[in-house]
Amino acid sequence: MFGLSNNIILLVKSFFKNVILNLLGLIIVIKKTKCAPDCMLVVPQFPLTYNGLITPYQLQSVNPAMPCDMKNFATSGTFVEATIFDPDTNKLFVYHPLVVNFGTQPLVPPTTFVMPPNAIVGLWFGTNANTLTLTPLTSIQQGLCVNGAANADIFGQFAHCNGIKFFEAVNTVINSGQ
Repeated sequence: MFGLSNNIILLVKSFFKNVILNLLGLIIVIKKTKCAPDCMLVVPQFPLTYNGLITPYQLQSVNPAMPCDMKNFATSGTFVEATIFDPDTNKLFVYHPLVVNFGTQPLVPPTTFVMPPNAIVGLWFGTNANTLTLTPLTSIQQGLCVNGAANADIFGQFAHCNGIKFFEAVNTVINSGQ
């Protein structure tokens, strides 16, 4: 009987140890979420064009009390990745537009490249911030950007521009066997 009660005691200790560790993990996740700011990303005009791609995106805060800062990548770092499909050669290229803090200039000039004449561009956005909202509306419309559901409920940490047309073009080539 003594052996059985020791096993029960060990099981109970193990159970409570796991509960405490899980609660600590949950507290850390909640704290990190509350510390990460909500950010906006200013999308350049005509974002799917060469000039749109080489124009730096600007990161700004929704709430000035919780600033978004590219220097603090762990809580508000944001990236933009362009995938460029050349339908004339069926090749894909990747370009990384610059993201800078709102109102600042990049430390280095944007990388130049040759844009294929019939290029189809898809843009993908991600962030370590709590949420990322694309702005302004004119650039979002020009780039066929999707930042959330139609009722203005944003996805959170992801957005894309021209994704549907990009994948339609690439899938057409794949399905044709080229």
